[in-house]
Amino acid sequence: MLIFDQFEEFFFDHKDTASKREFYEFLRECVEIPYVKVILSLREDYISYLLELNRTTPLTNSPDGKIIASASVDKTVKLWRINGTLIQSQQKHKKRVFAVSFSPNAHGKTLASASMDGRVILWNFDLDDLLIRGCNWLRDYLKTNPNISEEDRHLCDGIGTQE
Repeated sequence: MLIFDQFEEFFFDHKDTASKREFYEFLRECVEIPYVKVILSLREDYISYLLELNRTTPLTNSPDGKIIASASVDKTVKLWRINGTLIQSQQKHKKRVFAVSFSPNAHGKTLASASMDGRVILWNFDLDDLLIRGCNWLRDYLKTNPNISEEDRHLCDGIGTQE
């Protein structure tokens, strides 16, 4: 186990990009070792420094500039607010994720991630589309299940197509 307490001091001691990158590479290699756990302890307001400075992890901004997506060696795709707050973490890949990109023509509602497992996953963040798909999938269940209240039977009325 590697523990780095008061990690924000790192940003004061290492002002040049080269020394930061060298240390990030060391951390990346440690994280990839299955039996090694790495703990970074730092103030919450310094998380954004990790996002801004760690260019060994691919990052992309949403078209509206409000969300950052990161690809990671731990097989995850993470969504962050621009201030460094984690919104969501998804682990669907089987190996290191090496690229992420928002679709510019879908207004940032689709994110593509590519992994060393040879897969590209398209992530749908269009909440209206997800609601329509969910209701189309649930509609028959809501109408035919005897344990559903009359009020709940109409949850999806007026949402999407009535397939």
